[in-house]
Amino acid sequence: MKLKKLITSLMHGKLLLALGVERFLPEIVFAFVMILVAIGVNIKIDSTLKQAQENKLVLMNLQSVHTATQCRLTGLDCASRVEDMLQDMGSNVAIPRKRAITPRRLSQMSAAKAEEAKEAEKAEKARQKAEEAKKAEKAEEAKEAAKAKKEAEKTDNGNKERK
Repeated sequence: MKLKKLITSLMHGKLLLALGVERFLPEIVFAFVMILVAIGVNIKIDSTLKQAQENKLVLMNLQSVHTATQCRLTGLDCASRVEDMLQDMGSNVAIPRKRAITPRRLSQMSAAKAEEAKEAEKAEKARQKAEEAKKAEKAEEAKEAAKAKKEAEKTDNGNKERK
């Protein structure tokens, strides 16, 4: 009898009512809502993981670009390389041999060091002037030697003509 009742209720679409499921309706609705929430959370997690993978790839590309740029700039950090590049471009700018004495640097130095620096600068200028004077003397001597040589040639030519 029960089997016949189940089959007829199945045909009429009243199977759940025949089984008495209406007592558990709140629990069924709650389970259905929880399943929907779990599916939504899984979709959100998958989209977040996908975005993380894409960001990882972008980060790797940016790191390789950064590394290449850093290597290129590190190569330019060498002062000799910069000086060579300037000479290749036709510039006569050179790397300074000593640091410039600025007002800020003077204020940081003690009075004795400042005097030493000024004296060293004066000595350097005097040395440069001495070198220039030596060069001028050598040039003057070369001119005098050339004049003496010309005079000697003239006198030799005059003596040869007289003979």
